Amino acid sequence: MQGTGKFCVFIAAFIFICPICHCLLDTVTGLLGGSNNNGNTDNENVEKNTGGSTASTACSPPEGYTDNIDGFSYRDYGETLNYWKAMSTCHKNRARLPLFKGEAMYNTIKGILRNLSYTVGLLANVNETRAQAIPANEALRFLKWNDGTTPLDLQFMTETIIFDEGEMCMTIFKDKHLSDTPCRNRTHTFCQFPCADEGKEQRNQW
Repeated sequence: MQGTGKFCVFIAAFIFICPICHCLLDTVTGLLGGSNNNGNTDNENVEKNTGGSTASTACSPPEGYTDNIDGFSYRDYGETLNYWKAMSTCHKNRARLPLFKGEAMYNTIKGILRNLSYTVGLLANVNETRAQAIPANEALRFLKWNDGTTPLDLQFMTETIIFDEGEMCMTIFKDKHLSDTPCRNRTHTFCQFPCADEGKEQRNQW
């Protein structure tokens, strides 16, 4: 019984404390004016992607990647990815000082929900593989813009969406048969570590 109590405390700490600490760290680095993994300040990336506006948290695509292929834009999907990558370094616009805009608490809540869903998956032993395949229509319930609407092109998709917790990736496949080689269809793979050719991962962060 004592061992069960310790386990519950550990799970609670994982779900609630980690996102809170993460947001506190974001706030401190925001006050100090941090930089992202590419060596650029967050304002520089925002200006490059949005024409100078700091209202968007969109990330720059990796060097050599086209901004828009087959109607899919890394830039346009920046806000959608906020749900899937709430705690990702990609979407830290530290210059916005999230503490004063309420974003820190918002991201903390999203992080708690994400950790909770991941923990439930582990406890239910349904996360045997890193990538979980879910029907596109189910995933669409969570893919929303900030105003609550679903991106127009996603409304007509019938593909399988893969959410990879380990790499913080979301892959949308035009062909379900590509599910065993997600990097082959890199146009529709949104990862913290983008995919390169021939199914190999390219360890360049956004």
